[in-house]
Amino acid sequence: MFRRKIRKMPAHSVSLREPEQIAPFHFYINIDDYTGISADSYKDFVKSIKQIKAKSLSFHVERGDFQKWALDVLKDKKLAKEIGKIKRQKLKGQALRNRLYRIVSKRHKELTGKSRRARSKKGLPQKESR
Repeated sequence: MFRRKIRKMPAHSVSLREPEQIAPFHFYINIDDYTGISADSYKDFVKSIKQIKAKSLSFHVERGDFQKWALDVLKDKKLAKEIGKIKRQKLKGQALRNRLYRIVSKRHKELTGKSRRARSKKGLPQKESR
C-alpha cells in the first residue's frame, strides 16, 4: 500500500501566500447580490473592508463567512478566532467596519513584520517615528 507522509505546519507558521494561490473572497450584500468586489490577499481584504458597504460586512460576519475564509483559505486560526469575536459583539455599521479593519490590518502587519512589536520580537531595529 502506498503511504504518503503529510507534514503539518506549526500553527505559528502562517505565511502570506501569493494571490494566485488563494481562493478569493467575494463580497455580497445578500444571497445572489454580488457587490463586484473580491479580495485575494490580506492586503486586498483590508482595502476592501474600507470600501465595501457596511451591510455587506454585516451579512458576512453574521454568516461566519470571513471567519471561514480566514480558517479554510488563509489557514490563519488566529485571525479566524479574532473575527469570530466580532460576531458575538453584535457590532453594526461603522463600528463593525472599524473593528474588522483593525483586526485584519493588525494581523497583516504581524505577518509582514511591519509592526513595532513584531520587529522587536525578531530582534530588528525599530523604525524611527517622526
